Amino acid sequence: MPWALNFVIPCLFQEVDDEFTLDVQFPENNKNGMSSFMTLNVVAGNNVVNYLVIVKPVFDISDTSGRNKISASLLQDGSGIVISEPKIPCFCLNEASSIFSTEDDTNFSRAIYQTHLTTAAAVNTSPSRLMKNTLCFFPGGMK
Repeated sequence: MPWALNFVIPCLFQEVDDEFTLDVQFPENNKNGMSSFMTLNVVAGNNVVNYLVIVKPVFDISDTSGRNKISASLLQDGSGIVISEPKIPCFCLNEASSIFSTEDDTNFSRAIYQTHLTTAAAVNTSPSRLMKNTLCFFPGGMK
């Protein structure tokens, strides 16, 4: 029986930071807050298919657009997906002024603010520090 996915994007294998096999029976065991739901024997047109839906939480809506956005790509052989996402939510890197109070204008708060800006700039300019790739295999040889 064929498997239907919500997205089908060919992907060359890329360097991964983490990998796991998707658990559809106990979705709370999946990494990074992912959840999965599988529905079997769904009539789609003239076919009967199985659907797998994968849900991934987003911590900052800014992480869904632009250069460093969350994305998922299907592996070329269809055995899983690679999820690319920022290691640190966008607001932590780009909005230091909203994280630190401007009312507390002490040497301590200015030093922390400056350290934050320096660290954020370093992370933003290094792709290996900015993004992580997680390889998620489908269970049971599913493709």
